Amino acid sequence: MFRGTNTYAPWVRGELRPSGSGSTVDVQMTLHPVAMALVLGFFLFVEVSVSRAEGMVVWWPVAALVVFHIVMYYVGFRPETNRVEALLRELAK
Repeated sequence: MFRGTNTYAPWVRGELRPSGSGSTVDVQMTLHPVAMALVLGFFLFVEVSVSRAEGMVVWWPVAALVVFHIVMYYVGFRPETNRVEALLRELAK
């Protein structure tokens, strides 16, 4: 069983390179590509399922999922990026 897993956890990639006064650290945090594919797949699955049941294209389920995704960004992804950023700043001291 996985503990502490979060679909919206950031995928952290970085580069460390020398500079004149020490080192420069470039860090990029994004949603993991697999998580992006899962979210998109879920959106499409709901849209196709509802559209087939209704017999026409229905956009409200996708709109509801987009709102859900935006909320989860602030509930799941953003706090994790803040935590990772604080950890990286602590390590850089």
